[in-house]
Amino acid sequence: MTTVQDLTKAFSQSCVGALNKGIGKVLVTSDKKIKNFASFLNKKQFRKIDPEADDRGRYNAMMEAIIEFVRVDESLIEMLLDATSYFNDLKELFVSDEVYDMLSENYLKGSFKMLSPQLNKLFNPKKDDEPSELLDNLKYYVKPYAINFSELLHDASTLHVYRNSALTFDKLECTAMDLILAGVEVLSIYTGEDTCVSLWITDTELDGAHGGFESIDADGYMSSLNSAEFELNTVHNIGLDTIKSDFVGERFDMFVSHAAVLSKSSKLRCYRTTYKWNSDFDDITEERMNNAIGGIGRRYEDFKKKIFASFTFNGTVGDVNMETFWLMMGDVIKDDDATYRKAARKKLNVENGKKDDEDNDDVMKSDVLPPDEANVFKWIDITTQEFVDHMKDKGTLGRILIH
Repeated sequence: MTTVQDLTKAFSQSCVGALNKGIGKVLVTSDKKIKNFASFLNKKQFRKIDPEADDRGRYNAMMEAIIEFVRVDESLIEMLLDATSYFNDLKELFVSDEVYDMLSENYLKGSFKMLSPQLNKLFNPKKDDEPSELLDNLKYYVKPYAINFSELLHDASTLHVYRNSALTFDKLECTAMDLILAGVEVLSIYTGEDTCVSLWITDTELDGAHGGFESIDADGYMSSLNSAEFELNTVHNIGLDTIKSDFVGERFDMFVSHAAVLSKSSKLRCYRTTYKWNSDFDDITEERMNNAIGGIGRRYEDFKKKIFASFTFNGTVGDVNMETFWLMMGDVIKDDDATYRKAARKKLNVENGKKDDEDNDDVMKSDVLPPDEANVFKWIDITTQEFVDHMKDKGTLGRILIH
């Protein structure tokens, strides 16, 4: 059964990449499938077809033949919103001076084997190559969603589909956030042509309290979707960077709301921790304290794509207490197996009369931090509001933010 998450994922997957791969695959084999293709590469042979044609005319005829061959491929057509316009514009591109200058050397050598990789590279540049800008205007004819989006939507018999012309741009994100925070799964997209029109898919039926939502069927949704250029509601783009920006900009209410929305679709977690070995800082002088704080920050720089953290230093020189607050895209949980092995080893050491100075805490594991980093702290779950309140503490000795 199709879910809102399935549809959100499918909407986010444009057909452009699949189309380019498909066209590239057809192009490189077109010489073997187009009748009398060899004549396009041989002046003498082509003069029998068109005695007046020069090299450029022969090249243009070849490109027109290739386009006519490609444009009937059903697997490509189904990825297009407007196949006629796409292939007409592609033909104009192929016979343009810019593309001819790029291909002419190998074309005039009469080698399609050397020319076809150049054509394919237009659509499918290699990893280290810059994508060509020549195809930019063609993307508007391509479905901006996955090829199976319509099929998924028509299979979504338990979901609810709406069109809304009443909501203005500035209300779209807030409306979606309110629904998500109320426990409703939402896919929201909108178009900005003339007036704002938004399309919505939810897992819960919306009542009259939600103004402007007109119930439509899957066909109505697809008809609207294919009639204009829609994009995702900004609520779907909320990520850790959004929340970091909220905090730095002191938009704390929005920080809490955005964090709540993100936690619905990800492993966003909030923690307060204490450092297990604050005595490490006892011998650090006041002059060296800033360097020590900076060193802690550099130690966690590699993790900043998945964390937003504050390392707060309170107390006095010689009696330092480091407390940390974490917003993390992953869990920190007890590693039962490692905790059991640690306890067993400690017990065996004691039984054998050996001194065991290991701490008695559980061994923790993290989706984000390596074990040696996760286990220097004692972890406590907190709410996003507690996180905000604690993060305002800049410390008596200093603080460093990792973001």
